[in-house]
Amino acid sequence: MDIAALQARLNDLLALRYGGESEIETRTLDAMERVKFRSETELALAIADCERRIATLQGTRIHTVRISSSKGL
Repeated sequence: MDIAALQARLNDLLALRYGGESEIETRTLDAMERVKFRSETELALAIADCERRIATLQGTRIHTVRISSSKGL
């Protein structure tokens, strides 16, 4: 996956997270795929993975760590 595709996926995941939804439709190779995240933690891990892959391809290190918590209300 190239940087542009990863950045687009990261933007989609961030919009999903801040939009309060848990399901996303994305294109992988030649097929459309629906992904439903079971928890906020699972979505946060997907976002962190995209950020890590982008940083690896750019040859940079991640300097900011985002921590998110909730009481589950």
